[in-house]
Amino acid sequence: MSDLNSERLMAYCARGRAALKTHNNRRGVVSTFMKYARDKGWIGENPIAKVPHYRIAHKRGTAPTLTAEKAAALMDYVENYRGGILAPFFALALFAGVRPDNKNGEVSKLT
Repeated sequence: MSDLNSERLMAYCARGRAALKTHNNRRGVVSTFMKYARDKGWIGENPIAKVPHYRIAHKRGTAPTLTAEKAAALMDYVENYRGGILAPFFALALFAGVRPDNKNGEVSKLT
């Protein structure tokens, strides 16, 4: 624990030319651990306090919203396309908020 100083923690947070969000995420994890270590009496001063936390000007974007009419037209189309085989997929994505992405979405986890 004595090897952890603000300079080393800054280097850790910035390693690999990290994006500001990545830097903040790393700092947050270390900060939580350092608060725990201080509460346990393992450290006297929290070195992460000297590591900057960056404000990120932009927020995560939102997906465009379909109007009720466009959603109805889409569902009408997929219900009639190839016997409606895609209707459950689109219903889950549109109305249940299930993310359709095969890599990170919930649809790929459904059986």
